[in-house]
Amino acid sequence: MPAGHEPVSVLTPGPVFSEQDVKATLDSCRLTYIYEPDWTRLRHRVSQILSAGRLVAWFQGDAGSALDAVGGRVIISDPSNRWARENVNRFLRQVPIEAPIPLVTTADLGQWHDGQVRVTPQNVGVAGAWRNQVIGALDRSGCVQLQEITESGDRQLVELVRGHSARTGVPALIAVPFSGPSEPVVCSPREAIRTMFSSPVDVLVIERFAVAKDHWLLGMHV
Repeated sequence: MPAGHEPVSVLTPGPVFSEQDVKATLDSCRLTYIYEPDWTRLRHRVSQILSAGRLVAWFQGDAGSALDAVGGRVIISDPSNRWARENVNRFLRQVPIEAPIPLVTTADLGQWHDGQVRVTPQNVGVAGAWRNQVIGALDRSGCVQLQEITESGDRQLVELVRGHSARTGVPALIAVPFSGPSEPVVCSPREAIRTMFSSPVDVLVIERFAVAKDHWLLGMHV
């Protein structure tokens, strides 16, 4: 592979890890976890955790989209949290606090911004009535960096955004690549676990398994 190129292309499917693979890794690491067979219940649980201002690592599907801005390897948070910018930029990414924070949304939730969404991220204005819902991602000009996601990427992430919006009124989620500062995006379950426990991430959702640093987070949200 040419020098300077990333090890995985966003256009090339990466390794796929089955739920059996994930469980074997979690067990070998002697972690306490929950398994939720119902996707709707799992997404609702994640939405509640996001509403509490927590950072959630989202690990789904193959690693082919891992280097994209969105996809199966992202860390997500709720932009209505006023501390989201500090939590994401200063503590998680370790970049200047004013650095752009990417949001993801779906086409059917686009009435809250006044920009024309394209496939690549761009800055769009936010209607005044909606600014509190995305206040943690607003830049100094009152804009957000936005990317529309579709079910061809990560269907479960799309449904999470929609479900979180229906439950809370927040029309988008902050989504940054699942990686440590200056590190490549995680590929395997073991890398996901290592990155979670060496970062401010509170909960890891890996396929239909969920791991939390404070296990009560999983028990109190149903």
